[in-house]
Amino acid sequence: MSQKAEHMERALDLELLRLVAKAARKLMRAKPKQGITRDWGEDTHHFDKHHRADLKALGLEQGVCADLTDAEIEERLSNYVSRPGSAMERMGRYLQEVGRMLPDTRAAFHPEPLYEDLMVLCMHMGWAICDVSGGYRWLDRVAPAMQAAGKWDAQCVSRQDLVRQSAQERAARTEADIAKALATMPEMVRQQICEMIRREGTFRAVKRLNIWHDGTGWRDRPDPALEPAMPAAGLQFGTEIIRHLNEGMR
Repeated sequence: MSQKAEHMERALDLELLRLVAKAARKLMRAKPKQGITRDWGEDTHHFDKHHRADLKALGLEQGVCADLTDAEIEERLSNYVSRPGSAMERMGRYLQEVGRMLPDTRAAFHPEPLYEDLMVLCMHMGWAICDVSGGYRWLDRVAPAMQAAGKWDAQCVSRQDLVRQSAQERAARTEADIAKALATMPEMVRQQICEMIRREGTFRAVKRLNIWHDGTGWRDRPDPALEPAMPAAGLQFGTEIIRHLNEGMR
């Protein structure tokens, strides 16, 4: 490894430690009265064994950690010896245990200011590039860290992107279902629902929509015995149907 590469790995290592230390400090300041008495060497809830060992080596016991200033954290980091393992391994552990708020999308993103220095270092490591939007974009070279953290699959597809795509697909299906329901609503059903809106308001009408709609289509006959409940086709579906009818009554 060249001297420049060693310098970059050292810089990345220290930045990850800095972020871990600040996360620990934030945790202790936010929960000073919840009976947490163990030091980081024993606490397994928020940090994995590697980060707990790092915090302990830095002298960041819980009572000390809550009161540390940024300058004091920097002083401790300046005397810290590099950890074993590769930079990629350390990045993976950080993403899995502490850096959950750092986006893993393959699209361009703008991280919180907290992560700005880390992203600059990731660019120097060849793991990310600066996007034309002024944000950042991950490259395939960071895949081992992302996969170790469970954020990317074996094909380098981002879990965050999959969740977003799934949500968009669900929204599109719901929108199509709403349009179909409005287009096929029998006039008698429209009149009855509008009358309920007048008598009992929109909230009640949403909870009673199952009388007329079974979740897949309009019933041949209404079922007034059904108890008020979440619309079988979903809350968004029911809310939009009632909203549309209510606006049409104005």
